[in-house]
Amino acid sequence: MKPALVRDGDALYLDDVAGVRWRVWWVCYGPPLAKPGRKRALRVGDRRANYLYFVRADGFTKLRRFERGDDWTPDAATLAEWIRLAWCPATPGLTVEPWSPRYARTAKARAAEARGGDA
Repeated sequence: MKPALVRDGDALYLDDVAGVRWRVWWVCYGPPLAKPGRKRALRVGDRRANYLYFVRADGFTKLRRFERGDDWTPDAATLAEWIRLAWCPATPGLTVEPWSPRYARTAKARAAEARGGDA
């Protein structure tokens, strides 16, 4: 199976070679567009992004930092290769809610969820 890009409004999805669908986010991590240690989702192809977030429907997330000379609007084959090379955050503060890199899930938030309350 060949990788394919799917647009749904402002959202961009990549169906990879294994048939897995990933939501692709252009993200700025930290200043100047976000507070230190926080993320901000940007429009697809925004050159201010310093990371790509790849998020599956089950919430599993992979990250890739943009490198000098990278194309900010890559094709499906390039995105599929970047997912293959991307890393998975092991730090709880770097995980994200499914389908939204805008909100970091902190240990405090997970503990509150487990208790059934708000953070």
